[in-house]
Amino acid sequence: MSSTTQEAISNGGSDEGEPGLREGYGQNYYAAYVRDPDGNKLQAVCYEHA
Repeated sequence: MSSTTQEAISNGGSDEGEPGLREGYGQNYYAAYVRDPDGNKLQAVCYEHA
């Protein structure tokens, strides 16, 4: 997940929330947020069990 965030930032995006657990959305909800150069907020999510 962090490589996805790093790739987005290296292509002009900005960090909108570091990769990590978002337990408010679920026990295994791991997500990261970036904003693209056009201002769209993007989310990458993984629900895989640890």
